[in-house]
Amino acid sequence: MAFGSFLDKAKDSANAAADKAKDSANAAADKAKDSANKAKDSANSAVSVATEKAGNISGLISSMIDDINAALPVLSDNGYKMNEFEMELGLIPSFKPHFVISEELTEEKQVKILAALEGNKVATLLVKSLAQAAELQKTIKVGNLKFAEVEIEASLPPKVTLKFQ
Repeated sequence: MAFGSFLDKAKDSANAAADKAKDSANAAADKAKDSANKAKDSANSAVSVATEKAGNISGLISSMIDDINAALPVLSDNGYKMNEFEMELGLIPSFKPHFVISEELTEEKQVKILAALEGNKVATLLVKSLAQAAELQKTIKVGNLKFAEVEIEASLPPKVTLKFQ
């Protein structure tokens, strides 16, 4: 009987160990399931934020284009005709209107244009950039090349490019 009792104890110990291993495996599976659900929730949240940001960027771009279109007649009437437009879409979108200047931008004209486009932040950026370019263009001579156009890059940071041909 001692041998039978030993076998029963061994059997009970094996069953207890199996039950403990089964409980540990179930707990690990539950933890893995919880982690997977948290990862899924985080991914869904990230997708939601990215979708919202993309919508905001799209709205921002549309708003900027509307501001540019509102400014064009006033700029054109004052000697600044847009002859090219580029847009770059990326993490930080940017746009590059190119202007040919047919009249000098005096301080009085600048004040008049800014007053006509009051509240239009994009137009204000364009007018101030054009004024800066006009002042700089007067002082630069590059061989026998003549000033041709101004490219304004509205991005971070903004840039003004003077082109000579």
